[in-house]
Amino acid sequence: MKKLLVYESSINNKKSTISIGYILQGDSDLVNYSLNEIDRRINKSNQSDTKIVGIQIEDEQFRQFVLSKKDSEKLFQNMEKQGFFENCHDLQKDKLFCKYGDTFKYRYTKLQISDFDGILYQVVQYFNKVERLESNLLQI
Repeated sequence: MKKLLVYESSINNKKSTISIGYILQGDSDLVNYSLNEIDRRINKSNQSDTKIVGIQIEDEQFRQFVLSKKDSEKLFQNMEKQGFFENCHDLQKDKLFCKYGDTFKYRYTKLQISDFDGILYQVVQYFNKVERLESNLLQI
């Protein structure tokens, strides 16, 4: 499949939010939808095999997320094994991730960089790593 990114900007709880997702698995027409619309489509289908990983920047949080219904926890664990969450916020001992609903799971770090170039560098590094390790992430 050709590498596809989906992008969305929004306001959540009076905070600007930017989300960029990398489609690891799913229909190529997903690029025609926002991440929120994709999330709704995934929730409607019990057979959905869509798997998207990405970043979300909201306020002072740099979130790394998985958007998937099927095998999302295993995909999240694969990401953890590949070192995606090395500097992420400590969670309660019994939690691997934070989540919204059943399909959006994430961990986050506090943004330490206050300039656009530094944030952009983090985003590019993240997606380079996803592309490099894509086959490892999909071993579920």
